Amino acid sequence: MRHNSARGFTLIEVIVIVLIAAFLGLLTVQMLGTSFLRSFSPVAAARDSAQAEATVETVIGFYVGHVNGNISGTLDAVKAQFPNNATLTITDTTVDGVAGILVTSTVGGQSVTTLLTQARLNTADAVVKY
Repeated sequence: MRHNSARGFTLIEVIVIVLIAAFLGLLTVQMLGTSFLRSFSPVAAARDSAQAEATVETVIGFYVGHVNGNISGTLDAVKAQFPNNATLTITDTTVDGVAGILVTSTVGGQSVTTLLTQARLNTADAVVKY
């Protein structure tokens, strides 16, 4: 007597397993695909915001160093040192009768704005700490 004890999967079982795996793979790609596409937006916004903030910090650093060393001309010096360009805009303004400049840095869709004034009008005024 011959005893046939073949082991393994039948063709139908293999086809069913392949179909189930393909369906689960399709669902995974569908769900993760949109998540991966959307995950770049916050990263780009954070990068742009950091670049805009770094630009404004550079202007503020120059401003603080200049306003503490000179009583007048600080705002003009800032405007001369940092001319308007694609990412930086400096606009003259007046706040409660005090001259100032509005500094705005825009990178991508992110903007950072600060107001700088001629804080020291004479040598008796306190040193600016920003």
